[in-house]
Amino acid sequence: MDDSKFLCLYESKIADGSLKVDKQQECVVKSLSNIEKIIKNKSQKSGYNFSIFSQFLTKEESPYGLYIYGSVGRGKTMLVNMFFEHIDVSSKKRVHYHTFMQELHESIHLLRQKKETHNQDIIFQVIKDYVKDINLLCFDEFFVSNIADALILENAFKSLFQLGVIIIITSNCAPDYIYENGLNRHYIYNFIELIKSKMSIILLGGDCDWRSRQITKQKKFFISTEISEKQEFYEKWFFLANGKRQKQKTLKVHSRDIVLKSTVEKSLLIPYSELLENFYAAEEYTVIAKNFETVFIENFQAINKDNRDLINRMIVMIDIFYASEIRLYVLAGFEFKDIFPRYINVEGWERMYSRLSLMILNKT
Repeated sequence: MDDSKFLCLYESKIADGSLKVDKQQECVVKSLSNIEKIIKNKSQKSGYNFSIFSQFLTKEESPYGLYIYGSVGRGKTMLVNMFFEHIDVSSKKRVHYHTFMQELHESIHLLRQKKETHNQDIIFQVIKDYVKDINLLCFDEFFVSNIADALILENAFKSLFQLGVIIIITSNCAPDYIYENGLNRHYIYNFIELIKSKMSIILLGGDCDWRSRQITKQKKFFISTEISEKQEFYEKWFFLANGKRQKQKTLKVHSRDIVLKSTVEKSLLIPYSELLENFYAAEEYTVIAKNFETVFIENFQAINKDNRDLINRMIVMIDIFYASEIRLYVLAGFEFKDIFPRYINVEGWERMYSRLSLMILNKT
């Protein structure tokens, strides 16, 4: 009899119809179940001191973890979330990749100001402090989009491995394509080889997009040239405001101020130009997501395929808003298909398109 609670849970969901039979997903489930068994067996022997026992294991039984990649909507995040929620480990953390990197950069900056250690030692100390009570760390939507992240990833993950942390990653791309076409991409080559040598790499393939079958029916995309639709967009905003006065709100990001002109409690009304053309980064979008539950975007413009900076900001923003379960309403001058091209050759675009479609459309 298999003693994996996660595998039993997955099989029960297949049996009651909550999930459909998917052979590709079953391979991922079995790999996650093996991780569960390793955690259970080794924790009983070592009192959860993973850094001690990790050095004695082969790669096949290594607790370093799994790198799960595949196309959008295949269930990567769903499976890892289910695994995370039901595994009997208290010292665990699930974090969005962008949030992790933001916290990492901030901590490194603070430690560098003290000028106490060398760069590599700083990264190790920051990671050690970050995972002092963590043995299982799950990264959702691993997506490297800038050179600042690329420069520190190798030492950051070396530190995680050295400390014996089990790592589970979901991504849309295979390790060899991380940060593809990025500035000074050679800086990330060692990190890619590190991932390939320390983690089991699993492809969740197939064509079925389960996410697209769960689309909400509420209308959230409106065309401004249609008077009735424009009116409906603002009616929804005023309905949420419920007669309350709109206020300007200032949010702090490090030493910078984000001035938001139209807010009502947990709702934000903001023009496209302010949200995406003011060079906001992951830190700003994370702060917005923490302060608001609903975001109304006015005057959304067509995406320029050649504007890679804006495209990357769009991907980061939707990743963060989606993970934070932000309710998103969009007012645009064109049809959805004319604003958001279905395919752009940028890592993370297809995931963003699928998630944005789920957030604001009746169909993908």
